[in-house]
Amino acid sequence: MYVQVFSQLALDAELASIYHRGLAKETLDDVEAVRYAALINTYFAFIEEMSVQVKVGLGFSEFMQMDLQELLEFGYPYWGRLLDAEAGMAWWTDDAHSNTHRILSVS
Repeated sequence: MYVQVFSQLALDAELASIYHRGLAKETLDDVEAVRYAALINTYFAFIEEMSVQVKVGLGFSEFMQMDLQELLEFGYPYWGRLLDAEAGMAWWTDDAHSNTHRILSVS
């Protein structure tokens, strides 16, 4: 799934530009903000799926040894960049609010 998320950037120059501009904290128009949010929503769905696999012992065994704090510290440098963008924070506070508990309930 990770490959599916990020291969979109390699295949779609416009989406890659939106992603780059979002990370650079440039203002995105409404449609670009939706595309940025859709990309990071897909990425966080990957994180959620990974957490489910950890819980049932199907993979990512290195994460089974981490508590929630360690996991957040591990992922935050990248996750923080995604969410630091205006469109990323808008997605997190407005659209992802109902998913927050599931995404963070890894431990």
